Amino acid sequence: MKISEPLRENDLKKLLKSTATLSRDTTLETLPESILVDVRYVTAPDNARDKVIQDYLTTLPEDPEKEKERKERERRDQALRDRERAVRKEQWKLRGEEQRAKEMLREEEAMIERAKVVGKRGLLGHIIKKEDTTESEKGEEEGTPKPNEPRRGASAEG
Repeated sequence: MKISEPLRENDLKKLLKSTATLSRDTTLETLPESILVDVRYVTAPDNARDKVIQDYLTTLPEDPEKEKERKERERRDQALRDRERAVRKEQWKLRGEEQRAKEMLREEEAMIERAKVVGKRGLLGHIIKKEDTTESEKGEEEGTPKPNEPRRGASAEG
C-alpha cells in the first residue's frame, strides 16, 4: 500500500511535533537518534524531508537550558547596570559634598587671613584698648581714681 507524498510529509511533521528534545539550535546533523530510525522519517521523500525539518526547527523556541542561561545573563547584566548607575549617583553626591566642603574651607581660610591683616590704626586701637583695660583693673584694685576721673570728696574747683 503506497501512501501519498503529502501524507508522508504530514506524518513527518507529526513525528517532529511529538519529539520534545528538539530546539531551534538543532540541525539536520544533530537530529536525535529516535527520529532518524523512525519509519515516518525514513519514508518521507528525500527532497522534501530536509525542508520540512528545517521549516519546523525555525518555528521552535530556543533550547530551554539556553533560554534559562540567557535570562540569567540578562538579569545579571541588568543588576550590574543598576549597580553602576547607583555608584555613579553616589560618586556625584560625594563630589558635590567635597566641593561644598572645599568651598567652606576656602571661606574660613579667607576669614582667618582677613582677621590676620590688621592695619596700623587697628593695631593701635587694640593696644590702646588693652592699656585702658589694664589701667582700669589696676585702679579698681588699689582704690585709686582713674587719671581722668575727679577724686571723691574733692570739689571740682580745687
